[in-house]
Amino acid sequence: MKTIDFIKQKLNQPFSLWATYIVFYFIWGTCMNQFGIWVGVAKFTFWWQVITCYCLYMVPMSILMRDKSFFQQYVYGVVAIAPIEFLGYMNHTSIVLNVEQSGNTIINNGNLLAQIVDMKNFSLSMVIFFGIYFPLGNIMVAAVYKALNKIGIVKMQPARVTENIKD
Repeated sequence: MKTIDFIKQKLNQPFSLWATYIVFYFIWGTCMNQFGIWVGVAKFTFWWQVITCYCLYMVPMSILMRDKSFFQQYVYGVVAIAPIEFLGYMNHTSIVLNVEQSGNTIINNGNLLAQIVDMKNFSLSMVIFFGIYFPLGNIMVAAVYKALNKIGIVKMQPARVTENIKD
C-alpha cells in the first residue's frame, strides 16, 4: 500500500469523530493560548492561529497516530510539532512574552519559562512540552466521544481497520 493511500485510509473516520476532535482541540487551543498570555510565556499573534494550528494541523496528526502507544504518540508528536513551533517563533507568528532582545542582549522581564530554559532553548522546550498534546488529546477526545455516545449525541461506529504499509 502506498503511503498516501495509507494516510487517506487512516484519516477516513466518521464525521462525528472529526467534529469531536475539531471542537475539542479548538476549545483546548483557545484556552491554552489564553493561559500562555496569562502566565506571560507565549501567545499566537492572531486568534485564528488556534484554528490553523490546533484544528487543521494537530487534529489530523492526532488521528493519524491515535492507535499508537502513549510513548509513540509523544515521540511522533514531538516530531510533528517541531516544524510549526520553530517556524512560528522564527516568523513571529508565535510571540515569546516578557522578553526583549536588542542585538545580542536579551532582557527577561518575567518570563519564567525563558528564565528556566534560557532563550536559546525556548523553542526546544515548547516542542518537548507540546509533544504531549497528541497522546493527551487522543485520550481526552476518546473519553468525550465515548461520553457523547453514551448519552446518544453520537453513534460510535466500529474503528476503521487500517493495514500496515507494504513496500
